[in-house]
Amino acid sequence: MATSAHIPYFVHDADPLELVARSWVSLFDTNGPIGEVEVATAETLARWRNETLELPDYYLVTDADTMSPTRRHWFFGVLHEAAPARVIPARTLPSELVTVLEELKPGRWWPPLPQLLDGIERRAPDAVATTEGDPRTSASLIRPR
Repeated sequence: MATSAHIPYFVHDADPLELVARSWVSLFDTNGPIGEVEVATAETLARWRNETLELPDYYLVTDADTMSPTRRHWFFGVLHEAAPARVIPARTLPSELVTVLEELKPGRWWPPLPQLLDGIERRAPDAVATTEGDPRTSASLIRPR
């Protein structure tokens, strides 16, 4: 008979992929410097290979509505595609975070980091914008710059 485990989670905001995420967002939001994403990726992979970096069990993404669309796509596009059950939107209220933690579902684990970050500099974020036209159409695709 299977029972649930009661193991504590350590919740923090130290994102091991922040260097890559920040440079990737910069590349597409502000035409960041050429090579910045590649350098960030190489540094992150070096830390991973030296076992000083580990991906979290889950990303609880708070305040997503205040993020730029590109930053949101990093979490709910790039990372969610790699491990859908591991990227969860959440509110910042402690009671709501506890509820989210209690309801976490298992899912496939992250792919190896080299695979996850392979070609990341060429993965443009989805570009979707709402339109004011036909009420049957709530969004239209926009080509990335």
